[in-house]
Amino acid sequence: GYRGLARINLDARTQTGYGPLRRFLRIEAASPTGTPDLHHGTQIRIGNALPSTGIDKYGRVEQYFHTDKAFVQFAGLTAGRASSFFHFYAHDFEFGGGTSGSDVYSTNLLAYTATVGNGFSATISMEDPSFRRSPVYSPTSAAAATVGSTSTQIFGQANSLIPVVLGVNAAGQPIGFGFTDGIQRNRMPDFVGVLRYDQPWGSAQLSAAVHEINTGNVISQGGFLGTNSAGAALTAVNANTARTQSEYGWAVQGGLKVNAPFIAPGDAFYLQGAYAEGAQMYTGNG
Repeated sequence: GYRGLARINLDARTQTGYGPLRRFLRIEAASPTGTPDLHHGTQIRIGNALPSTGIDKYGRVEQYFHTDKAFVQFAGLTAGRASSFFHFYAHDFEFGGGTSGSDVYSTNLLAYTATVGNGFSATISMEDPSFRRSPVYSPTSAAAATVGSTSTQIFGQANSLIPVVLGVNAAGQPIGFGFTDGIQRNRMPDFVGVLRYDQPWGSAQLSAAVHEINTGNVISQGGFLGTNSAGAALTAVNANTARTQSEYGWAVQGGLKVNAPFIAPGDAFYLQGAYAEGAQMYTGNG
């Protein structure tokens, strides 16, 4: 297979009476062929649902073109599409996004950074939650009758359901995966807070984020929907059972960077760890 990759960076800076005004734009393009198992950063950061096969359904070459970043910075404010301030390492040394890290793709945000002094800074950021969504599975769909079913019509196609047993319920019946909730509304932005310390030897950072999970009803495109709490079978008509409309997920991360110019100019060591509940995309895993 072959890959044609392009990246254009435009970085304009102007000194004003209130400090530097910066405008940054990054446009990425890709043309991969015959590389079904070879990911590239453009395809991952654009948020494609499925891995690239290199060709479309007609056998033609797939093309990608997107705006990875487009933001303005002035007097401590950052506005536009940029990397989340939650990030620390952010894949600085990578050409392909194949590792588990906090940098998935850019997001739309509005942030303010205050410089405290002696290398310390603090940032508060409001960020688009759409870029940090993970699938939500309906608990009403995880009924025993879904396990071991032979086939059903889902999205107009016949599919064999693979028996996946996660455990048993109170009655001793096996529990399987349910249908995905396709509706996740944007009611609240993600809120990110950061404390950072920069020195000639390197940097350290603590990050935290809060992410709202706002759901709709279960998906009901064919197949068995499961049972409600009374044990009655759910249908496309009565599947609108009582549910929790909103929950809040969260994530925390700590990072350390140590500059290593004694190896070669620009070299550095990175160490970071992240933990999340209900906001797994902040750890790089959806």
